[in-house]
Parts: sequence; C-alpha cells; structure tokens
Amino acid sequence: MKLRILIFVVLAILGISSCKPTEKLDTKIVPSISFKYNLNDKEYSFANKETIEVTTVENLGEKRELVTPFIYASLLGGVDDANYSLKIIKLDNVGIENGGISTVCAGGQCLYIEDLADNYNVENISIQGDDNGIQLHYDIAEALKNTARDYRLKLSIFRGPKELGYFVVNFKYNPNSISQKEELQESDKSQSDAKDVEAEENTQQGDNNDSSKDNSENQESSDNSAEDNKRKEDRDDKLKGEDNKSEENASDEGDGSKVDNSEKEIENKVVKRRLVVMDFTDQACYYCGINLKNMEIKEHELGDKIIPVSIHVGWRNYDDNLIYSDWRKYEKIHISGTPTLVANNSFKTAVESLSYLVNDDAYVQAKLDIVRNSDKDISLNYIANKVNNAELNGRELNILFWLVEDGLIGYQYAIGSDYIHNNVLRGPLGDSYFGEQYNLNTNFAKTYKLPSKIKNIKNCKIIAILVDANTHEFLDAVVAHM
Repeated sequence: MKLRILIFVVLAILGISSCKPTEKLDTKIVPSISFKYNLNDKEYSFANKETIEVTTVENLGEKRELVTPFIYASLLGGVDDANYSLKIIKLDNVGIENGGISTVCAGGQCLYIEDLADNYNVENISIQGDDNGIQLHYDIAEALKNTARDYRLKLSIFRGPKELGYFVVNFKYNPNSISQKEELQESDKSQSDAKDVEAEENTQQGDNNDSSKDNSENQESSDNSAEDNKRKEDRDDKLKGEDNKSEENASDEGDGSKVDNSEKEIENKVVKRRLVVMDFTDQACYYCGINLKNMEIKEHELGDKIIPVSIHVGWRNYDDNLIYSDWRKYEKIHISGTPTLVANNSFKTAVESLSYLVNDDAYVQAKLDIVRNSDKDISLNYIANKVNNAELNGRELNILFWLVEDGLIGYQYAIGSDYIHNNVLRGPLGDSYFGEQYNLNTNFAKTYKLPSKIKNIKNCKIIAILVDANTHEFLDAVVAHM
C-alpha cells in the first residue's frame, strides 16, 4: 500500500497522468478570427462578435430578399486544413410567417432553402481564401413587404465542437428605399427583353434571304460580350468540323432500320468518349458566375472532348425563359445548391477535375444528321457503331436527344448584365426524359416537335446521347448544329 502511494506521488510530481492528453486537447488554443467584406469597391473590416448593418434589397419576381455582401473570415494562429461548419440562427422575428433564411452561399456553392428557415447549418466547408466568402439571404414575408423592420441573424463558425467566433447581421429593411442593385437588375431585365425582341425581328427578316448572321451582330455589346462571342465561334467551328463532316444520311427508312450488318465495328481507330457536363446553375448566384467563366476557359482548353449543358434550376433566376422547369427529372444525384456539376449523369465533379475525365476510350462512334423541316419540327438521323473491343456487357440502350440554345443575353451575378448564356438546356425531344430504345449499328430516324421556349432556332444544336436504359448513365454523345 505504501509503495502504491509512493508511486502515485512520484507520478503526480512528474506531471504524468492518463488524463493529460485530454486536457491538452481541451485547452488547445483557438485561433483568433476577424472578418472583412467589400462594398462599392471599398474594403471594410470588423472584429469577432461585432454587428454589421445591411440594407441591400434584391427583387426576385414577387419575392424581396435582404442580402449581405460576401464576408470573408481571416484566421490567425492555430490554422490547419480542417473543415469548418456554420450555424445561422434568427435573433428575432422567429417564425416563418415573419420570413426566414432563404439562401446561404459558402464553400463554393449557394445552398437554397425552399421552405425558408429560422436556423440553418452548413457542414464541412472551407472558409479561408478569396474563393470562400459567406453570403446570407433573408426572404421578407409577403405580408411584411411594406413594413419597415430590422431582422437580425447570428452566424457562428465552428471547427469541430469549438466555436471560433461569430458575427451578427442586422438587416435594416425599408420598403421605400430601393437599392442601386435592385434598380440595376430591373434595368438589366428591360435591356435584355428589348434585345431579345430586336433579335427576333432581325431573325425574321434574315429568314427571307437565308441570312446566317448571328443575333449579336444586331446589338451593341460590351468587351466581355465580344470575348464571349469569339469563344463561342471558336467552339462552334470545332464542333461543326467534328460532327458535320459526314455526308447526308440517305436512309429514310423507319425507326431501327439496319445499316450494314449487326456485327459492324470500328476497327483500329482510337476514339475517346465525350463527356457530357451537366451544370445546374442560376443567374442570381455568385458562385455560378465564377463557375461559368471557369467552364468557358476549360471548354476552350478541352475543345470537343466535353459537352457542357447549362441547366437553370430557377431558384434564383431573373429571366424565366432560361429556366428548365423539369430539371429535377435529371436530379439522379441530389442537388442542394448551385453550381453543381454532374459528369455523364453519374457523379458530381468540379471544373478543375474535367481534364482528368476525358481520356476514357469510347464505346461507340456516332453520327447525327439534322433535317430542318420548319421552325416547329426537325427530322433526325442517328447511328452509333460499336468501337472495336468496347465492353458494353449486354447493356440495354436508349438514344436521348437534347436541344440546347446559345446566344441568350441576360444578367449573371458576378459577371454583368450583358452576359451571353450558351448551352442552355431547352429540353429533350420526344416524350421520354431518357430517350427511346436503340440497337447499336442501326439507323434511328424520327421527326420531333421543337420545344416552345426557343428564341432563335439558328442558335440551337442537338446533343444525341447514348444512355444506359437502366442506370441512365450517359455512355457517349455527339453534337450537331441546326
């Protein structure tokens, strides 16, 4: 007994204890935190636990939103690569009848809360760096749109269980004060509508003499618009060279008519699989604008190895014409925010990863020909021949035709009012969202009605996608222009 007491005393003197590691973890120094934001080209800083006042109001159709600038956290001391989490709560006006948190932009995405919320958590994000700002959106209740009121939110930042700091946002809402941003957006929409009308009139005049001038020649554009047009022309030239070299398909036979024999394969030719990149996006989303610009750069780099498709989900859009209302039909992977990139309808990805995804060998080599019957319908001829040694393992196949449109001018957050929206999904052709049965090495010929939302048929193209009929994975694709 005396020996035990002696050992315990010696260990206590030496400071050795089984509880020591836990004590070190509990007393770990928490890094100090401060915040900053930019407003009207001026930078503002504020300390931990401070309150900032915000008056910016945005109109989204019938809704009014209070919106913070992007707020950036600066961590000093003890900084590591751990992920962080956010906790946002109302400090007053509790209850959705008083409005609520509608959007939280953080970690490279804008996360949407369709039913609004009194509190909201965001897990596993990065908060450091110029690309990782935080923006909060608060929807004003319809019954309170004409009532001046303050709305306060508290945002806390955690690393694990430790709260690193917080700030309070005091939204000072005045229904009689329209912000410059709101006026700009209304002006942008009017300008966009006017340009769309002008473009349609010019197209109708041009149709009489089969003019091939692009709508953008009939309007003044900013330097950004000219740059966008140049990239669009370069891309279109590449796609035309690849996809429309072939002769017109002479077969007018019905659906599934045979061409050559059923064992036909493409031998001794290396063909790469083209990647369909589904970009779930929105106009009034800061990160979406950044993503669109990065996609343009990547498209210029990779050329026709990728086929980008912009799917406007309509959570925060100013122009209803851009929205594809049935986008959830293609929500194979849950979409909680924008932008979200999905490769070949199979997995989420990022712009910087696309270069590593375009080197897979193709299953087929395909050809698509278009016969434009009128402004309301088109006839398509498609054939896909199996590439030598390609393994399809007896998959059941469908052929899906998507129609996308270029040259739609409109506002885009983080870019400007005259952004040219390209590759905008107008919808599938036919009655099925994932196409119709298809057998390899056979000609598929059919006439389809065109979607009603098209602004200018000359700016449209058809993407023919070979689809796994059971998993809906996109196996390969080819593009043809109208």
